Amino acid sequence: DFKANFGHMLMYAAKFVGEDYVYYDTIDSNPAYGSSPLSMLDDRHLVEGVTGLLDEADAVVHHYGDRFDLPFVNTRALEWGLEPPRPVATIDTWRTARNHLAMTSNRLRTLAESFSDVPKGDIAKNEWKLAAHGDRKTLRKMLDYCIDDVLATEQVYLALRPLIRNHPYMGIVHDLPLTHENCPVCGSAATQNRGTRRTKCFVIRRHQCLDCGSWFK
Repeated sequence: DFKANFGHMLMYAAKFVGEDYVYYDTIDSNPAYGSSPLSMLDDRHLVEGVTGLLDEADAVVHHYGDRFDLPFVNTRALEWGLEPPRPVATIDTWRTARNHLAMTSNRLRTLAESFSDVPKGDIAKNEWKLAAHGDRKTLRKMLDYCIDDVLATEQVYLALRPLIRNHPYMGIVHDLPLTHENCPVCGSAATQNRGTRRTKCFVIRRHQCLDCGSWFK
């Protein structure tokens, strides 16, 4: 298994939902990269970059990130004597697919084939080794692969959004809370009353967002 106390980061890519710009960095952007064997393991600037983006986010959308990506970043931060990122709400599309879909696989590639128009490339096992040993051509190929993963994850998230039961409240505009008729997931005012739902103790009014498809009460 790839563990953070043994391995290190080669790159990262991230974007904010709905925006076009993709943030990214690679291990060889360090000016000292390649000057010594240890310099090729120096991922501190990557850890700092990811941590800064996580600290800026209202919530983090990722695929299998609750079980791999965030623990890996936390470990690398502590290995460098850095503060790990602050606690942040997470939305794991892998978990949503596992709990609410019936796919042949819950891998991002499988979900992207159905819910995304971003083509998924392939990275061979030997290319991981080449990148880890400083082959810059392979690093560029892996960066393209990483960016495609980010774009595909965004589209998968938007498709699965009506099924996400633990979605954090996003209904804030200009620091003012929205009314109960606005969607708490995407903030849209285009919502409809969809009757009621009964719990053990109450009858709750249901609403559905006409933009993102999410249900709320």
